[in-house]
Amino acid sequence: MSRDRILAYFEEHKGEVVPGNELALLLGITRSAVWKSVQQLRQEGYDITSLKRTGYRLEENSDILSEVKIRSGLSAPLKNARIAVYKSVDSTNLQIKLAALKGDGEWTIAASEEQTKGRGHRQREYPSPSGKGVYLSVLLRPRGLSDPRRELPMLAALAVCGGIRERTGVAAGIAGADDIVYGGKKLCGILCEMMCECESGQVEFAAIGMGIRVYMPEEESETSLGTVTGCYYNRSELISAIVNRLYEQYTALQAGEGERLLKDYRRLQVK
Repeated sequence: MSRDRILAYFEEHKGEVVPGNELALLLGITRSAVWKSVQQLRQEGYDITSLKRTGYRLEENSDILSEVKIRSGLSAPLKNARIAVYKSVDSTNLQIKLAALKGDGEWTIAASEEQTKGRGHRQREYPSPSGKGVYLSVLLRPRGLSDPRRELPMLAALAVCGGIRERTGVAAGIAGADDIVYGGKKLCGILCEMMCECESGQVEFAAIGMGIRVYMPEEESETSLGTVTGCYYNRSELISAIVNRLYEQYTALQAGEGERLLKDYRRLQVK
């Protein structure tokens, strides 16, 4: 699709002026097709400026969740992962569970601009306003793990802390089992839901859900990355970084590095 190819090029040259005629020649499409695709992207919410007689520019702070941008940031083993990006969805964890029941493979990713029925532990509502956070779930079909119910939440917490630090420099910690905090205030909640085979107890699949506060106002017990740093962050890049970390740690655990990962987890725990 012209739209996807143009978006990929804009993402690679974010903040730069891209001449329309050069883009048409590069992609082998007409100037009219370029214009139509730019209009479609604008309708979807991308902040694209038209510069008379010069070209187009995807503004630096344009932050619409993008499958193209998420995929471009994933490591090589994940490049072909199925990625579903929603404007609004009931729950990304629910979408992953439905995908698992349909037979989708490991590392299927669901992300949304908002959740209307986001949930945390004990079925508590998890506020997920549009454009204000990262609402992300990943499908795993764990094999070769000694205790998935304990290990998968640990891996998720490590992945979130590592991805946040990589993209923002914020050194978040882990409170309780899997709440991600900074300065004693909550940045992220994690919800790992699993389906088990009744007789054997074998975990058939797991939905690893993460809700990160990126631009929400600070509250008494909760904060956000934007509040902590005062900076803008691309949420698609943050998603890629977290999923990459989760993949690295998951494969390390399968390779017998559980003790090292547990030590890393304990180092990040805060009281």
